[in-house]
Amino acid sequence: MGANPHSNGGLPLKALSLPDFRQFGVDIGTPGAVAGESTRIPGLSIRDVMKLSAEERNFRIFGPDETEPNRLAPVFEETDRIFTGEILASDPQLSRDRRCWRC
Repeated sequence: MGANPHSNGGLPLKALSLPDFRQFGVDIGTPGAVAGESTRIPGLSIRDVMKLSAEERNFRIFGPDETEPNRLAPVFEETDRIFTGEILASDPQLSRDRRCWRC
């Protein structure tokens, strides 16, 4: 992957559109009063990066088996999983398109 000019920040480098990080802050108020998970908020942030970079197509996420346990599933509101095997009607959110943006 490092030899690919699209993955090493070489000549095709494009600025990544990022959401305002402040919108993902968690208002604590009183310590212990808010239940939260440290990975759920970044999952929402990464979803928004996917949304903002849809036109440029310069952001991808890789996590074959860890997407759901790491609370990154909100990205599937913006894109599908890429799958090269047989896709059944019962398979959720799979695509053959290597750059699927809500195909």
